[in-house]
Amino acid sequence: MPITILRPQPAAAQQRPTADVDSDYDSSDSDGGADVQGDVRMRVAKRQRTMVDDDVEADEILTPGSIITSNPQWMRLM
Repeated sequence: MPITILRPQPAAAQQRPTADVDSDYDSSDSDGGADVQGDVRMRVAKRQRTMVDDDVEADEILTPGSIITSNPQWMRLM
């Protein structure tokens, strides 16, 4: 039986709330809970990863078998 690989659909455009939109998400009478109206951004903003220019390992290419960590929690015997 053949397998068909379909092209993924483009992501929907995100709408950003404008400052002049009157919404009640900033009022103090909110008792918490889930956002059911969809007007409040629920996801926490991601922090930008820090990168040190002097870090030699940042420019190194990882290959299979490369040692990434010496922490025994993440090591596994094969």
